[in-house]
Amino acid sequence: MPTTMTRSLFLTLTLSLTTALSVCPAYADTEPVVCAATATPTHVPWGSRYSYWLQGVAEFDEQGRMLPVPLDRASDWSLFVTSARNSAPTPLDLLAIDPAEAPNFAFPAVTSIEWDNLDEELTTNVTSVFSAEGVSYGLFLAIRNPQRPAIQPLFQVIHYLAPDFAIVSDASTCFVGVTAPDIARPTDPGVVVPFETLDRGSYSGINQPFERVVNDNLAWRSFWRQLNANIDPTPDLPEVDLNDKTVIAVGLGDRASGAYSVEIDTVRLVNGTVVVHYTERRSCGVATAAITQPYHLVLLDRTTAPVEFRRSVEAPVCP
Repeated sequence: MPTTMTRSLFLTLTLSLTTALSVCPAYADTEPVVCAATATPTHVPWGSRYSYWLQGVAEFDEQGRMLPVPLDRASDWSLFVTSARNSAPTPLDLLAIDPAEAPNFAFPAVTSIEWDNLDEELTTNVTSVFSAEGVSYGLFLAIRNPQRPAIQPLFQVIHYLAPDFAIVSDASTCFVGVTAPDIARPTDPGVVVPFETLDRGSYSGINQPFERVVNDNLAWRSFWRQLNANIDPTPDLPEVDLNDKTVIAVGLGDRASGAYSVEIDTVRLVNGTVVVHYTERRSCGVATAAITQPYHLVLLDRTTAPVEFRRSVEAPVCP
């Protein structure tokens, strides 16, 4: 796992907390703790903001300093992550790890004025570090006590989206003595809707981006002819029982090379709406210079609920 990051990353931070959070808590031996931050690499075209909500219970000393979370007490903490690719909050299991095994956390302040008021210097010293299980390349969350007593702990996130590509939040204030109902809670994640790929390819007869929901045979035959208008003769129409199934289709339209692809990542039923998350990707390396029209078709159990498409773009990570 890399231990340094390219400092050219543009970092942003957003907190969404209620006014009740400004009250300084009365410290006890144990207190609930809530931390929230977002990180956005602005060099990615759009749709790449990630939000992190960390909450748990920690012990504090008589000066109000948070004590390190024991390695076997990570189950006392929970993490929810949302992104433009998946706006439904994703709960992740946590591991408490030795700070020495984590990437470097610089802990800049929310503002330079706030940092000056704390009489702080940039430091890598942390109180507790968590890593999230089930993340492909690594997600690390650190909490640190400021040097002055009775100041809220600070929180920072380093999230590797690829082996050599990470987004990093600025340091954010955690709030002690605040429980989950006191903050803006993540929205209902909904129910996962199973689906299977019906067809996927790089060439089609549709030159413009599309998002389609097909629920009847006439529309299915018409769409299949459009999709394969560049092929003569038209391939046989796949047998789909549209009394039992619904076809969901997305396509990118014309792209400049074969480096592009599109994939439907998740489908969820959220508050009566079917939410389809899909991602446009561009690979590195050798690819055909021909114009392509990437597309992805999936089948799911028939639905007549409203369908909302959410598209994101994943930046390539090239050597």
